[in-house]
Amino acid sequence: LRDASVDAVIGNMILHHCLNPDIAVRDMARVLVPGGRLALSDLQQHNHEFLRKEHADRWLGFDVPQVRSMLARAGFGEIRVEALESCCSSTAEHGQVKIPMFLASGRRR
Repeated sequence: LRDASVDAVIGNMILHHCLNPDIAVRDMARVLVPGGRLALSDLQQHNHEFLRKEHADRWLGFDVPQVRSMLARAGFGEIRVEALESCCSSTAEHGQVKIPMFLASGRRR
């Protein structure tokens, strides 16, 4: 997408699959018009290492301060990151796991 070409970016469960989440968030900021909004949801930090192989997870989730810093470094303001009680459930050969999620939002400066 072209620079400053969209009003909003919504990402659901993508960051933990990205090679470099910081670069991914910066690219989301790049395509947003000034004042454009970002909404992200993903996994909170966890220790289910087997998901790297079974689901191609590169990252085992993120903690709230880490996500807040990631958005700030990418040039977002009005940052809000909320740890949710909602969980992502996954059935795998290791049984069912429930991983808490987060919801983050920001406005491109």
